[in-house]
Amino acid sequence: MAAPSYLDPIWFESQITQLASLFDDIEQFAIMGGEPLLHPNCLEFLEISRRLLPRADILLATNGILLGKKDERFWKSLRKYDIRLRVTFYPYYCMDRHMDVARKLSRKFKVRMGEHIRDSTNWYSLLNYDGDSDPFSAFVNCPSKVCHTLQDGRFYLCPRPAHVRILNAAGLTSIAVELQDYIDIFTDEAKERVTMYLNLHGSKPLEFCRWCPEVRVPAEWMHRRDHSE
Repeated sequence: MAAPSYLDPIWFESQITQLASLFDDIEQFAIMGGEPLLHPNCLEFLEISRRLLPRADILLATNGILLGKKDERFWKSLRKYDIRLRVTFYPYYCMDRHMDVARKLSRKFKVRMGEHIRDSTNWYSLLNYDGDSDPFSAFVNCPSKVCHTLQDGRFYLCPRPAHVRILNAAGLTSIAVELQDYIDIFTDEAKERVTMYLNLHGSKPLEFCRWCPEVRVPAEWMHRRDHSE
């Protein structure tokens, strides 16, 4: 299990301010985790995102478990800042109940909500722990290369190099993220480099791609029965 950590809203605002200064045509922005609803200052991220990205479609991604425990202020903030919930319901016990609560509350407060319902049959390994994949094959078959990720001032083409540090810290991997795998958005040439990076990697793999499977490898779904009733 990953050690608890919480993003500082001030650092978040600094990153989004910089991102917005580089690109004024951001169409969609997702607030993700971990699980964003665990953050004690979750509402600050909603306000900051809408203020700095006034024209973007802003999503709050959650597994939905905690939605029933959120107070009226949370739901009214989603409505006020026009934040869309993107709820992925995973195959754990009580899933139907959580789905029902989320639907009722989103209707009550007139909050837009999209649903993605997962089952236990479509899970796949995200890493090749030997690091010997053909990078181009892995890149071509990768479903994540359009999920651009901003973390700690670094822009990544996909989430995997951004988050592999969690597996490294747990001793499960020792994968190095190379300079070629991200761009520091606070450098003077950041805008030019991000633009070139996106254009280039529309057809060219990252160094990190050798750690990703060349084809989808099915994995067994498992969960811990520790969700609160």
